[in-house]
Amino acid sequence: MKINLIGDILGGDLNYKIGWGIHSTYFAKNSNRKLRFNGLFKSSDITIGNLESPVAFHVPLGDSFRASIDFLTFLQKENVQVLSIANNHILDHGKEGYDETLRCLEELNYSYVGDYREYGSNYQIITKGDVKIGIFGLNDINTDKNRNDFAEFSFRNVANTIDKIRKEEVDLIILNIHWGKEYITFPSEEQRKIAKRIVDMGVDIIHGHHPHVIMPYEKYKHAYIFYSMGNFLMDMNWCARCRKGLKATMRLTKNKTVELHELTSCFFNDNELVIEDIPIDQLNLCNSLRKDASTLEYQNEQKRILGEQKIFSYLYLLRNFWKITKPTYRLLVAGILKKFSIK
Repeated sequence: MKINLIGDILGGDLNYKIGWGIHSTYFAKNSNRKLRFNGLFKSSDITIGNLESPVAFHVPLGDSFRASIDFLTFLQKENVQVLSIANNHILDHGKEGYDETLRCLEELNYSYVGDYREYGSNYQIITKGDVKIGIFGLNDINTDKNRNDFAEFSFRNVANTIDKIRKEEVDLIILNIHWGKEYITFPSEEQRKIAKRIVDMGVDIIHGHHPHVIMPYEKYKHAYIFYSMGNFLMDMNWCARCRKGLKATMRLTKNKTVELHELTSCFFNDNELVIEDIPIDQLNLCNSLRKDASTLEYQNEQKRILGEQKIFSYLYLLRNFWKITKPTYRLLVAGILKKFSIK
């Protein structure tokens, strides 16, 4: 069995690209341009990604971070079979937008994980031949607005969901988890401890996302931990690191153990997907000089990178100021007023 893991997938316009983002360019009714994955996933048995934007075009709460049902149809045709909805943007259009997202997914019979259940996350059981895989999703970012919509990360939710999945007699368990710090390229020591505890609880693959950049992976015991897959489809074009995402191809052997088969870097050059092979050892955390970073070093690096990303994004907006639409101007002005507490 061949399993592809990919990162964040945005089907809407970012707040600073309203009118010229992914939705407006490729999926709006008046658009004649087409996005192409070039059959990247056609040969895979399962491809799993993180749906970073709600499907909420009937909810009048602004134009950013929302995809259309046509985008879901496109992903289905490209053989992206399972989406996690447990992330920090899925409630950007409120409870109504969240519910519409679920309705659209169910209307298309689309497999998704990360919806809240009393025991943790809803899960999917994927069967191919004599192999059964259980997949679930949890979010650990900006959970304060959540009212039992998406499934939040806790060890209790991990344990309870694993117990449910094990009753299905699966051969492999995959956890999609939205976690970590944005833009930083290596995991914290605390995150590594959490990941290892999750593996000890019974997860075979941790499929992490949220930081928008690729992080190294780690093998612990029999399991693989992908701390961040980066962006598969997310038009953060101000930074080369934010334009790239990781595709990890996993294979199940005849004795049903999991192996990392291939790593590929993916990015979009205009509407065409470009792929580049990455040596597997290159991204192994064991070969990273950052693996023993102290907490203080990690915090300082995070502050530095966040400041750097703000500068890059402002310069990008200045270079493209002629594309900025009125809704984006309003958001920018509101942000400036809020920052300086001007009413």
